[in-house]
Amino acid sequence: MKLRKGQRYRSRHDTPVRGVITYLNPSSGSFEAVLPKGETVMIESTPPSHATAAYAVPERYGELEGRLIPAEERLKPAYGSYALVIPFDTLERDFENVAGA
Repeated sequence: MKLRKGQRYRSRHDTPVRGVITYLNPSSGSFEAVLPKGETVMIESTPPSHATAAYAVPERYGELEGRLIPAEERLKPAYGSYALVIPFDTLERDFENVAGA
């Protein structure tokens, strides 16, 4: 699978995902959630050749933040942002490429 920054993929069904949380201090965390059917994600950066997963952000980033990120993480004063980490095989199996991406 050849991915590049800016490509968009739509979930075919409710899809379990993992993600990373970045904080406003030098630390990070992780989470597991379900991305609802029909949500579109954008590849955040072109993965290196040895990668097996891609960083992606939902197009409805703000609207989904409360649904995907556990409140105990999201409400921490140092909470900064999040991204999804989607394995290539999950993208191929559970997502469709959005035309024009």
